[in-house]
Amino acid sequence: FELTGDYKIILPLMLGVVISTVIAQGLYRESIYTKKVHRAGVSLPTEDSENIMRRVSVGDVMTTDFPTVPASMRVADLWKRFETSDHRGFPVVNDAGELEGVVTVGDVEKAYRYNKQSAPIGTVATRSVVVAYPDQSIHDALLALGAQEVGRIPVVSRDNPRKLIGVLRRHDIIRAYTQNADEGNLPTTLQDG
Repeated sequence: FELTGDYKIILPLMLGVVISTVIAQGLYRESIYTKKVHRAGVSLPTEDSENIMRRVSVGDVMTTDFPTVPASMRVADLWKRFETSDHRGFPVVNDAGELEGVVTVGDVEKAYRYNKQSAPIGTVATRSVVVAYPDQSIHDALLALGAQEVGRIPVVSRDNPRKLIGVLRRHDIIRAYTQNADEGNLPTTLQDG
């Protein structure tokens, strides 16, 4: 079009571009841009990397012995526990062991700002938390999280959504992905990259 300046050529030109694109995609798996990046030694993620997260269930990789804290514990006592632990948050359970929410270092810091050191954790914990189910795929659990910045997801029974059976941590997800990649479930280019 730029060469001829003729508007009549636009429709045949568009049709030609669409046909050539469809043919090129059928003949070549990579575009000229991804091929150039691949030749430079950079590995790009493929659909296989997403498939791993669809094949692995939350129950396969969750941590079942993750520590919990009682809702009746005082904020000051939890602060001491955070200081001696490498955890940044805990599931909060009631006296019956049922999930009440999740408490993080941020929740405790906020409680200290408002002079609530002697308040029970149950009053400062986040009560509406995203949960995962053991039969759910990691992919679906991550989709449920959306853009939320959480380091752990309580895993509960589908029959009783308050029955805590484990915690899915970022570390668990990374370990599952790495193990499946090491077992040859990914193309070599992804394993090397």
